[in-house]
Amino acid sequence: ESWSWLYIVSQDVWILALLYVLANSQYRNIKLGKDDEKPEYSNLTWFAMMFSCGVAVGIFYYSVAEPVWHYTGGNRFAHLPDNERGTHSLMVTWYHWGLHGWIPYTVVGAVLGLMAYRRGLPMTMRFTLYPLIGERVYGWIGDLVDVASICCTLFGVCTSLGLGVEQINTGLVRLDKGTFRGVNDHPDGRTGLEVNTDTQVVIIWIVTVLATASVVAGLQMGIRRIAQVTFGLGMFLMLSVLFLGHTEYILNLIVETLGYYLWYLPKISFHTDAFEMSGQTPLQCIEDSTLCGSPTWMDGWTIFYWGWWISWGPFVGMFMAKISRGRTLGEFIMGTLIIPSAYSFLWLGIFGAEGIYMERAAQIEGLTCDNQFSAVTNNVRLSCSGTAAMYFDQVTSYGSQGFGDFISLLSIIALILYFVASSDSGSLVIDIIAANGVANPPVIQKVFWAFSEGAAATALLVAGGSQALSALQTA
Repeated sequence: ESWSWLYIVSQDVWILALLYVLANSQYRNIKLGKDDEKPEYSNLTWFAMMFSCGVAVGIFYYSVAEPVWHYTGGNRFAHLPDNERGTHSLMVTWYHWGLHGWIPYTVVGAVLGLMAYRRGLPMTMRFTLYPLIGERVYGWIGDLVDVASICCTLFGVCTSLGLGVEQINTGLVRLDKGTFRGVNDHPDGRTGLEVNTDTQVVIIWIVTVLATASVVAGLQMGIRRIAQVTFGLGMFLMLSVLFLGHTEYILNLIVETLGYYLWYLPKISFHTDAFEMSGQTPLQCIEDSTLCGSPTWMDGWTIFYWGWWISWGPFVGMFMAKISRGRTLGEFIMGTLIIPSAYSFLWLGIFGAEGIYMERAAQIEGLTCDNQFSAVTNNVRLSCSGTAAMYFDQVTSYGSQGFGDFISLLSIIALILYFVASSDSGSLVIDIIAANGVANPPVIQKVFWAFSEGAAATALLVAGGSQALSALQTA
């Protein structure tokens, strides 16, 4: 709470700084590499690798759930008229996944790219401080920065492991029990699979083995190929929901929310919930709690997100820099800040719009948490589902049970691959930092750090369950 203001304003400062660089031809035309160097990857492959690494499983986990929670939860905009509250809920989700989310990656990646490709310095986090402290980066200050970056990356990946295993576990259990519209064809399950720690530990190690194989295979044959498949699967799922759902409504809401976002951004990007967190409760808010926000909302949402994005900054920014040699600084900013934000808006706009539509339809139909699934329509009272289950309740509502199982299976595969893409890129970055910037560290070191991620996540999960990983996310 004491540092909320700094979290909020620092993101704004970095965005303004990079937009200035983007607008100034003197800076945006600087090449990350020699002036005649060409990019190593095509634009589509480059973007697929960055996006798959940068968002991990969170964009599945929150795609339906976050807009629905904002729409139905007690917050400072609960008093808005219903239609405006729907638009506002989607706009807040965009705020958390847009420019302000991607900016730590772009800042770190741009500085590292300039230091490594223009100055010839090793690509490790300590050299982001070279313009400020010069040769002292080779001393204990630099060592401290690199060690902190390794820890930040290791535990940052663990937080996503917590979200990922929960949703993968939920999806597998639904398939095992034949869950469709609230009914389990096989109540005890075909294999007896349950949502529990044992299952989640197995999932963690399956992902860890896949990530290890990918990072050992290298960028070209490992991470690159996984990112291409992962991005393609994600595109298929997103477009399926767009065209199977209420297409005209979705497109209308995306356009409406874009205008609302551009209009509201100067306000929300500086909003700190100062009065809500002051401890004062006005009389009118005691009588009607919807008139004031919760004192815990900012910490539970925006500050949590900024801490999460920033904790991923060292490894995602460094990974982005590593695959961006030969591109101009302007291309880098567009490709790591503007375009990923726009794609996130599209993804969250499609899934979020459908989630809000279904929640409203369920309310109109009279569905409650005691009667969550409609026997007549495909509607589900999503706000009564768990966060991990909302996505599956949404995507299985477009057809028969067979289609629902098919789309659920594809979603689980995409989740695992997004999981692997972020884990192996994190392992690669830790390897390089630990090897003092060596571009291709020894294989045994790659295996060690990849397994360290799995071991750390397993230890946290076994010791404290999901609460331990949640605590790590908050920290």
